[in-house]
Amino acid sequence: MEAILIEVNKLQKSLAINTLLREIFADKDFQLWLLDIIRYEQLYKEGVSEENIIIGYYHPYTKELKEAKGVISSHITLRDTGAFYESMRVIINNNNIVIDADGVKNDPITGETTDLFKKYGDVGNLLGLTPQHWDEMIDKLTPAIIEQLWKYIEA
Repeated sequence: MEAILIEVNKLQKSLAINTLLREIFADKDFQLWLLDIIRYEQLYKEGVSEENIIIGYYHPYTKELKEAKGVISSHITLRDTGAFYESMRVIINNNNIVIDADGVKNDPITGETTDLFKKYGDVGNLLGLTPQHWDEMIDKLTPAIIEQLWKYIEA
């Protein structure tokens, strides 16, 4: 009986949920999936923050330019040059998993600097998941956690 208790205790220590989540979030495919949910589903297609609030609407002139280009013009997408989207990354620390991006943009024509997080901060977190996408992430995490558990058990 003591041997079983020792093994269970050893398993408990090695199966800390933080460790499992860090391993899953370290997977480049998972990171890409997560960032694409934020970039394309939330920001580009829906134009919403984590709180499901519309980021904003284009000025009529900008809307006209966007329509002429054949890109989404019904709401602000934050994808003008693509630099903001490309700067998004997942950072894994000991106790945190953070989604970050470079929100500072320089206008090449005017030279003005804009911080997207300050400019649109009143609508909430631009890089968080909406409740719907949070549920999708949980659905995607569940089998990944089970798979990681099996790896530990079989090791």
